[in-house]
This record gives sequence, C-alpha cells and structure tokens, in this order.
Amino acid sequence: MAPPTGRRLAMLGLALQLGLTLGLVADRTISTRETNTVTLLGSAGIVRGAIVEARADVREVPPDSPTFLILTTRQQELGFQGYLQDTRDNNVDIPKSIQNLCNLPTAYRFHLSELEGGTSWYINGTEQYTFRVMHCEDQPLDADFHVEFRNPNIHGDLEEQLGMENAPLKLITGWFGLAYFIFAVFYLVYCTRNIRNFKKVHAIGCLVLVTSAAEAFASQRRYSYESEHGVTTLGIQYTQRGLKAITIFLTICAMLLLSAGWGFMRDVMTFREGRVFTVCVAIYGSIAGLAATCIDDSLQCRAYSLTEYITRALLELVVIVAANFNVSNLRSNIADRAWSDDAVRNYAYLQQFSGLRRAFFAYILCPTGIFILNLSMLRWEYRWVQVAMEYTLYITIIVYLGTVFRPKSAEDHVRGLHRITRGAPALRRDAAAEENAAPPRPVGSFWDL
Repeated sequence: MAPPTGRRLAMLGLALQLGLTLGLVADRTISTRETNTVTLLGSAGIVRGAIVEARADVREVPPDSPTFLILTTRQQELGFQGYLQDTRDNNVDIPKSIQNLCNLPTAYRFHLSELEGGTSWYINGTEQYTFRVMHCEDQPLDADFHVEFRNPNIHGDLEEQLGMENAPLKLITGWFGLAYFIFAVFYLVYCTRNIRNFKKVHAIGCLVLVTSAAEAFASQRRYSYESEHGVTTLGIQYTQRGLKAITIFLTICAMLLLSAGWGFMRDVMTFREGRVFTVCVAIYGSIAGLAATCIDDSLQCRAYSLTEYITRALLELVVIVAANFNVSNLRSNIADRAWSDDAVRNYAYLQQFSGLRRAFFAYILCPTGIFILNLSMLRWEYRWVQVAMEYTLYITIIVYLGTVFRPKSAEDHVRGLHRITRGAPALRRDAAAEENAAPPRPVGSFWDL
C-alpha cells in the first residue's frame, strides 16, 4: 500500500490546483451495469451536530441489489485509495477489488432502498467525510443521487454549506481584497504625484494590484455563494480562475521585465529582447488560459495544469538567471571605476536588483514551505490558515516590490545614496585615481548574450 502522506499530497495538491467545488451539495446520475464505485463528495469537513440529507431517485435496479451509500472518515478513505492504487499497480481485477471494498468498515452505510423517498440523520463526530456510492455486483443501476450537508454556522443554525476547513475563507478573502484595493489606490495616487518618473513597468504593477484585488473579491464571492447554496455556478468559477490566471500572468511578466532592467535602467528593449519576451509570454499565456478553463479532474485538465506549472517554472528560472547576470554586471562596473554619480546610480540599480532577487526567492520558495507546514503541523480543520498565509505572503511581496521600484528619478537615487555613503572613506576616490580609471563598461543585458 502506498504511504498515506504521498496520497494526501496528491489529493490535496490536485484539489488546490484545479479549484474543485468546495460546497456540501452533490447531485450525480449513475448509470452502470458493472461493479463500480463513484465519489459524490470528497473530503468534506463536517462538524458534530451537522445534518445530512440523502435521496436516490431510482429508475432501474434489481430487487435487493447490493448498492450502498457510504460515508468514510479520512483514515478509512486513505485505506480505500491505497487499496484501489495497489489494485491498479498489480493488475488485479477491478470488479473483484471493489467487491472487497464493499466489506470494509465505514462510518455510515445505507442501502439503496433506504434512500428512496429520502432520509436524513445527524453527524455524531467532527471529521472529514467522503461520500461514495458502492455498486457491488455486475447488475444494472440507473439512479439520480442527491446528497446535502448543513453545518452549524457561528450562530448555531444549520445553514452553513461550506466545509469547516473553508468556512473562515469568506471573511479572509474579503479582507485581503480590501487590502489589495487600498494599496492599489495608494500606489495610483503616488504614481500620479510622480507622473514625470512614471514608467511602463509601473503600469504593469498597478494592473497586478487591481487584478489581485479583483481575484480576492471573486474568491470571496465564490465562498459566500457556496456557503449559501452548497454549489457554485460556472460563471463564478470561470471568473475566479480567470482572474487568478491573469494575476499570475501579469506577475510573471512584471518580474521578467524587471529582471532585464526594463522600466528603470532603460526604457526600450532591443529587438532580440522584444522577440524573446513576446514568444515566452504568448506561449505561457495560451497554456495558462487553457488551464484556467478546466474545472474538473479529467486527464486533459491535469495535463493542462501540469504544462502550465512547468512553463511557469521555466520562466521563473529565466528571471533568476537574468537578475543574477545584471547583479554581476553592475558589481563589476562599480568595482572598476571611480566613485562618481554614475557609480552611485549603478549602486542604486544594484540595490533594486538585490531587492528583486529577495522578493522573487520568497515568491517561489515560501509557498512550498507553507504547503509543507500545512501538511506536517496543521490539522485539516485549519486549511484556511494556509490560504491566509499565502495571501499574506503575496501582498507582502507586492508591497515590497512596489516600494523598491516606486517612481523615482535617478537624481533622487544619487542624493539618497550620497547621504548613505557620506563619511565612508572606503568609497571615496581622489582626483588622480578618477583620472586614471578605466572607461566604464556598459551595463549589458542578459537577453543580448
């Protein structure tokens, strides 16, 4: 049997990547003539005292057919998944393995005949439950299944239709959306007051802030809707996923441009830079758009999500290499020339590149650390903590980069750094050394290699 941790990683990672529905209502039509198992609701956080309603509208089924509606706890579900995985790995007969699963212990079990006309009961223990239909013989089955949970809300009323691990996200996403909006307004006002030093890269930064706020508000709308109705609409899902994809796309574009020095060291890209940049973002944008339209766990959607992840990782590698190249080039220019206004300006650029590297390393490494922390230390009830930490990380990075690369003239950089370096004898050069200094090397671009 595969290790539980590996299966937990795979299941949680897929759910987060695809953005599957989070509500506690499921409607499913099952039509089969073979032994089969179908998941109606997976890993739903149910609080003690919650009410469950289930109904089956049967069109065709033999009398006394061994068909059951079962609830399994987290540990039981891991056992189910491990058994099915071993069956696939060892090429064991699938119907036979499912018949064996029918005999495994479950938290709740109802025969199909008990569901005709509907039934309801209260949950007596807080747990993450998975709802399955087990059809345990090769007989015809054609029926519509409806399952609905209602958790107690903060007032004790049985009206909450989000799992307890997701219920706090209604407030969290709304607060972070407001924070993004406030910072976007502040940044726009600041850029308007310094319009003479406003660059195109600052416009991309403003777009990142606006789309981040819109994505957070769209997420809040989705959680609120699912809290009331138990399911979401395609329009809400596509809007939320589309805004998230656009935000990531604009963030990658901004970091690619900043790593090449565009927008603060120089205002124009070379022909080669423009061509490489256009091709890269066009490919990634197309793949990200396809991945954003997938809202299920089909093989095609998994392929789109994996391709988007790999392409984004390659672009992030380009950002790291380009930023390191410019940092090395600037350090060489500073070391090879006398201390002057040009050297101070290059030193200011070096500080900005160093800030970009720190922010980018946090951008690519901290989410993995948060994910590992969630798996190793936090119980499933606190999944919302992971989402809150990720929102906090991203807004901190955006605020930091917005401060480092705020609209600022070169003269402001020189005056600021002269104040910093005043009285530092190691950074002063006498006139003779300045006259004998070699001509400065031009600050090149990683893209021109």
